[in-house]
Amino acid sequence: MLGHSNGGAMTQILGCDHAELFAALASVTPGEIPSVCAPSHPVSVLEVCASKDPIVKLDLCTSVIENWTLNDGCAKKPTFEKTRDYDCDLSKPVDDNKGYDQWRDHNCMLSGNETEMSGWTCEGGSEVEFWWMRGAMHDPAFSSQWSDDVVAWLMSKTYVEA
Repeated sequence: MLGHSNGGAMTQILGCDHAELFAALASVTPGEIPSVCAPSHPVSVLEVCASKDPIVKLDLCTSVIENWTLNDGCAKKPTFEKTRDYDCDLSKPVDDNKGYDQWRDHNCMLSGNETEMSGWTCEGGSEVEFWWMRGAMHDPAFSSQWSDDVVAWLMSKTYVEA
Protein backbone atom coordinates (compact mmCIF):
# COMPACT_ATOMS: atom_id res chain seq x y z
CA MET A 1 0.00 0.00 0.00
CA LEU A 2 1.30 3.46 -0.92
CA GLY A 3 -0.02 6.93 -0.10
CA HIS A 4 1.08 10.56 -0.40
CA SER A 5 0.22 13.44 1.97
CA ASN A 6 -3.19 12.71 3.50
CA GLY A 7 -3.10 9.39 1.61
CA GLY A 8 0.20 8.71 3.37
CA ALA A 9 -1.49 9.35 6.70
CA MET A 10 -4.30 6.98 5.70
CA THR A 11 -1.68 4.37 4.79
CA GLN A 12 -0.04 4.73 8.22
CA ILE A 13 -3.39 4.54 10.05
CA LEU A 14 -4.46 1.43 8.14
CA GLY A 15 -1.08 -0.16 8.88
CA CYS A 16 -1.49 0.62 12.58
CA ASP A 17 -5.10 -0.50 12.86
CA HIS A 18 -5.15 -3.41 10.40
CA ALA A 19 -1.59 -4.73 10.22
CA GLU A 20 -2.96 -8.22 9.63
CA LEU A 21 -3.92 -7.14 6.10
CA PHE A 22 -0.52 -5.88 4.91
CA ALA A 23 2.99 -7.11 4.26
CA ALA A 24 4.32 -3.60 3.61
CA LEU A 25 3.32 0.03 3.34
CA ALA A 26 4.96 3.18 2.04
CA SER A 27 4.03 6.77 2.79
CA VAL A 28 5.33 9.94 1.15
CA THR A 29 5.22 13.18 3.14
CA PRO A 30 2.30 11.87 5.22
CA GLY A 31 -0.16 14.16 6.93
CA GLU A 32 -0.87 13.94 10.64
CA ILE A 33 -0.99 10.41 12.02
CA PRO A 34 -1.75 9.01 15.46
CA SER A 35 1.16 9.35 17.87
CA VAL A 36 0.41 5.91 19.27
CA CYS A 37 0.41 2.97 16.93
CA ALA A 38 0.08 -0.60 18.14
CA PRO A 39 -0.10 -2.91 15.13
CA SER A 40 -1.10 -6.54 15.70
CA HIS A 41 2.15 -7.76 14.10
CA PRO A 42 5.22 -6.41 12.26
CA VAL A 43 4.74 -4.62 8.95
CA SER A 44 7.55 -3.44 6.67
CA VAL A 45 7.39 0.35 6.36
CA LEU A 46 8.98 2.85 3.97
CA GLU A 47 8.72 6.50 5.03
CA VAL A 48 9.70 9.20 2.49
CA CYS A 49 10.00 12.78 3.75
CA ALA A 50 11.29 16.04 2.30
CA SER A 51 13.53 18.51 4.11
CA LYS A 52 11.82 21.67 2.80
CA ASP A 53 8.29 20.39 3.28
CA PRO A 54 6.31 23.27 4.85
CA ILE A 55 3.61 20.83 6.04
CA VAL A 56 5.31 17.64 7.26
CA LYS A 57 8.32 18.45 9.43
CA LEU A 58 11.28 16.24 10.34
CA ASP A 59 10.03 15.64 13.90
CA LEU A 60 6.83 14.02 12.58
CA CYS A 61 8.82 11.83 10.18
CA THR A 62 11.27 10.72 12.84
CA SER A 63 8.46 9.97 15.30
CA VAL A 64 6.84 7.73 12.67
CA ILE A 65 10.13 5.89 12.12
CA GLU A 66 10.76 5.55 15.87
CA ASN A 67 7.26 4.16 16.35
CA TRP A 68 7.61 1.52 13.61
CA THR A 69 11.15 0.48 14.61
CA LEU A 70 9.95 0.03 18.20
CA ASN A 71 6.79 -1.88 17.23
CA ASP A 72 8.61 -4.08 14.70
CA GLY A 73 11.45 -4.88 17.12
CA CYS A 74 14.16 -3.40 14.92
CA ALA A 75 17.85 -2.93 15.55
CA LYS A 76 18.65 0.24 17.53
CA LYS A 77 20.80 1.65 14.73
CA PRO A 78 20.24 1.47 10.98
CA THR A 79 21.66 -1.64 9.35
CA PHE A 80 22.42 0.31 6.17
CA GLU A 81 22.76 3.87 4.91
CA LYS A 82 23.13 5.02 1.30
CA THR A 83 22.14 7.84 -1.06
CA ARG A 84 20.30 8.01 -4.40
CA ASP A 85 19.30 10.62 -6.98
CA TYR A 86 15.52 10.42 -7.29
CA ASP A 87 14.39 13.96 -8.15
CA CYS A 88 15.06 14.12 -11.87
CA ASP A 89 12.76 12.82 -14.62
CA LEU A 90 14.61 13.45 -17.87
CA SER A 91 11.41 12.88 -19.88
CA LYS A 92 10.03 16.19 -18.51
CA PRO A 93 11.28 19.75 -18.90
CA VAL A 94 13.75 20.80 -16.23
CA ASP A 95 11.40 23.44 -14.79
CA ASP A 96 7.93 21.92 -15.24
CA ASN A 97 6.27 23.60 -12.24
CA LYS A 98 5.52 26.98 -13.88
CA GLY A 99 5.14 28.50 -10.42
CA TYR A 100 1.56 27.34 -9.92
CA ASP A 101 2.17 25.20 -6.85
CA GLN A 102 4.23 26.44 -3.91
CA TRP A 103 4.57 22.93 -2.44
CA ARG A 104 5.71 21.17 -5.60
CA ASP A 105 9.33 20.76 -6.62
CA HIS A 106 10.74 21.87 -9.92
CA ASN A 107 12.02 18.88 -11.91
CA CYS A 108 15.78 18.25 -11.75
CA MET A 109 16.52 21.19 -9.45
CA LEU A 110 18.24 19.25 -6.67
CA SER A 111 21.87 18.38 -7.24
CA GLY A 112 23.48 15.00 -6.77
CA ASN A 113 22.20 12.18 -4.61
CA GLU A 114 19.63 14.17 -2.65
CA THR A 115 17.93 11.16 -1.04
CA GLU A 116 19.53 9.81 2.13
CA MET A 117 18.32 6.28 2.86
CA SER A 118 18.48 4.47 6.19
CA GLY A 119 17.15 1.00 6.88
CA TRP A 120 16.55 -1.22 9.89
CA THR A 121 16.25 -5.01 9.98
CA CYS A 122 13.53 -6.13 12.36
CA GLU A 123 12.22 -9.20 14.15
CA GLY A 124 10.38 -11.70 12.00
CA GLY A 125 11.90 -10.34 8.80
CA SER A 126 10.13 -7.00 8.52
CA GLU A 127 12.11 -3.91 7.54
CA VAL A 128 11.76 -0.20 8.17
CA GLU A 129 13.31 2.37 5.83
CA PHE A 130 13.50 6.17 5.96
CA TRP A 131 14.23 8.11 2.76
CA TRP A 132 15.05 11.77 3.51
CA MET A 133 14.99 13.97 0.39
CA ARG A 134 17.32 16.92 1.02
CA GLY A 135 15.97 20.13 -0.54
CA ALA A 136 12.66 18.62 -1.66
CA MET A 137 9.21 20.09 -1.00
CA HIS A 138 5.89 18.47 0.02
CA ASP A 139 5.29 17.22 -3.53
CA PRO A 140 8.74 16.04 -4.66
CA ALA A 141 9.63 15.69 -8.33
CA PHE A 142 10.27 11.96 -8.64
CA SER A 143 12.18 10.14 -11.34
CA SER A 144 10.77 6.99 -12.90
CA GLN A 145 13.57 5.13 -11.09
CA TRP A 146 12.02 6.23 -7.77
CA SER A 147 8.70 4.69 -8.76
CA ASP A 148 10.39 1.48 -9.92
CA ASP A 149 12.38 1.23 -6.68
CA VAL A 150 9.37 1.86 -4.41
CA VAL A 151 7.24 -0.74 -6.21
CA ALA A 152 10.14 -3.23 -6.11
CA TRP A 153 10.60 -2.51 -2.38
CA LEU A 154 6.90 -3.08 -1.66
CA MET A 155 6.73 -6.24 -3.77
CA SER A 156 9.84 -7.73 -2.16
CA LYS A 157 8.34 -7.75 1.33
CA THR A 158 6.69 -10.84 2.73
CA TYR A 159 3.83 -11.04 5.17
CA VAL A 160 5.11 -11.49 8.73
CA GLU A 161 2.95 -13.68 10.96
CA ALA A 162 2.09 -12.34 14.40
